[in-house]
Amino acid sequence: ENAGFAVARSSEYENNNSGFDTDLFRAVVCAGLFPKIASIKKKGRRNELTTHEDGGVECHPNSVNSVFGVDFPHGWLVYGEKIKTQKVFVRDCTCVPTCSVLLLGGPLDVVQRQKMGLGSNDSTATSSSMDISEEDKTTVSILHGAYRFDASSSTIALILSLKDKIDTMLRRKAM
Repeated sequence: ENAGFAVARSSEYENNNSGFDTDLFRAVVCAGLFPKIASIKKKGRRNELTTHEDGGVECHPNSVNSVFGVDFPHGWLVYGEKIKTQKVFVRDCTCVPTCSVLLLGGPLDVVQRQKMGLGSNDSTATSSSMDISEEDKTTVSILHGAYRFDASSSTIALILSLKDKIDTMLRRKAM
């Protein structure tokens, strides 16, 4: 107990208060598997999965995620491995929300700040837009510009601040 270990209790679930928290599970898996990430874009009756290294990929036919079709619950997929046969497949994958990618993924680079209606979005990178209700927007990217995220400047400032606080807390816990 003095060493910081949990005290054994009568029920196995009492030692794991977050055992059924799928949002927490997805966030931890995202942090652990990053940068093995694919964006999910709906294309008709199918999804288009894209990685920054290989471009288009698909869920392995034996993956539980291969049955989702266009109904993935989130816009991102982290994966454990890729396999190349006739196509490139991802296996051991989990859908993760954008906030997990932004807060627990790699470093965020501020790409641009602009007034709405000015400039153009770089079509070479996969982009994800959040609700932008203010006049100005900011674009941040991960993985050296492979994936871009647009949001209002105030939302991006909040995300950068939260990410910094999470990173600081995790560094302190690791020491």
